[in-house]
Amino acid sequence: MSGRAAWFGRIHWTLRLFLAVGITLAIAGGGWAWWLHHRPTPVPEERALFPGIAFARLVRREPRPLAIQVVRIDLLTPGLEFLVTPADYEQRLHLKARTTTQFAREFDAQVAVNGGFFLPWWSHTPWDYYPRVGEPVRALGYAVSGGRAYPEAERDGEHPALYLTRAHRASFRRPKEPVWNAISGDCFLVQGGKPGPRPIRRRDKPEPRTALGLARDGRTLIVMVVDGRQPGYSEGVTLAELAHLFVEQGAEIAINLDGGGSSALVAETTPGRIALLNCPIDNHIPWRERPVANHLGVRVSRRSSP
Repeated sequence: MSGRAAWFGRIHWTLRLFLAVGITLAIAGGGWAWWLHHRPTPVPEERALFPGIAFARLVRREPRPLAIQVVRIDLLTPGLEFLVTPADYEQRLHLKARTTTQFAREFDAQVAVNGGFFLPWWSHTPWDYYPRVGEPVRALGYAVSGGRAYPEAERDGEHPALYLTRAHRASFRRPKEPVWNAISGDCFLVQGGKPGPRPIRRRDKPEPRTALGLARDGRTLIVMVVDGRQPGYSEGVTLAELAHLFVEQGAEIAINLDGGGSSALVAETTPGRIALLNCPIDNHIPWRERPVANHLGVRVSRRSSP
């Protein structure tokens, strides 16, 4: 009887342990869900980041809660430099995944944003995803870093791209001059100062978005990151809505880059310290950055305060 009593005792304590763990997880999950839906709203902001580089956060409640981050870069700023993530030209999958923060730290960028679409990629759970930091990936579309095109980049010429010459002239049409840096998206958002046209290939629903545009003055590059998938905080925009935001910002032309959990915008806030300017969300976890294939970075060699 004593052996049977001991066995029942162990079962009893095991069940109690499982029950306690279940209650703890339920409370934690409920607290997480409550926090996610009741976070403080983002704060509107405008400030100069560096000479020729200005930042603004626009906060709106219509058509849904939105946090819209906009960086405007004066392409005529003395000492301005751009960098697209360099490739490993010896490898078939020619890039190693990095977060945008890691890219900015590694390559001394003062401002950086995630870049184009890439493969392979999946995101099932917080522990079942690809790529992790350092794992090999391939960027889709035409891309150039420091005058060298990515392997196989010419095969993806159908992707719209931002082209930058060594003199930092920017265009979304391939220039006659040699291309020094380039990064690709998947569709045009704005052409001729008007929305579209965009290929209809998927349901256009609100998502986090990253995009690039060129203002009508021809000298201002517009970087925009809209947060999404965060109820009550910022729920994202459709591609059509993103196009209208660029028109509102004075864009003559704009392209869509990789968005969703990839959307991230960072800047150097104090010497040596890189901080997020938006709130990325990867695998439903706010502030979690996704490692991505490539990035667009910018710095001003005259590193004085504006």
